[in-house]
Amino acid sequence: MSEKVKALLEGKGGNYIFPFFWQHGETEEVLRTYMRVIHEANIGAVCVESRPHPDFCGEQWWHDMDISATRS
Repeated sequence: MSEKVKALLEGKGGNYIFPFFWQHGETEEVLRTYMRVIHEANIGAVCVESRPHPDFCGEQWWHDMDISATRS
């Protein structure tokens, strides 16, 4: 078996999918659900697009970014 296939079967492959994660000011519960579902799909990263957020670069935006960066 090739080393690449073996590594993938052992869950040691890299993260090659970075879906856009659009932020619109969702609730903390919704953000945590989205992040959990993304993680459960074996996606280890997202590309955050937060310009549509109603508080872009404000206090709530930073709070939402902190939520999105955790896996709890």
